[in-house]
Amino acid sequence: MDDSLYDNMKKKSKLNIFKDYLSFLNKLDELNKDEKEILNSFGYEFINLDKKNYISLERKNPVKFLLKSSSEFFYEHNNYVSLNDELEKFLNNNVFIENVKDTIDFRTKEFYKNRYEKK
Repeated sequence: MDDSLYDNMKKKSKLNIFKDYLSFLNKLDELNKDEKEILNSFGYEFINLDKKNYISLERKNPVKFLLKSSSEFFYEHNNYVSLNDELEKFLNNNVFIENVKDTIDFRTKEFYKNRYEKK
């Protein structure tokens, strides 16, 4: 994607297709069967954690953030952070895995790009 197009899309958050790419593809009727199964599931909610809460709290204490802000997905057990058992059914789902990875990669790039641009 052209950088100027991407920057423009980023400035207009309602147009940013990467914030919820599965919904974007769904609106275009471009989802395959596996992607449709993820849409509107607990796994889909996990992929789309609220970015505002994520950024502010994860800087302070990532573990505490996960436990406090996303308790429906994470819990503490024997001093370990664990995933909700409901996510287990998605662990071998390649669409889920790819979307989680894409989301993490996108947010990481955004974080460092924004940090670099501010300096």
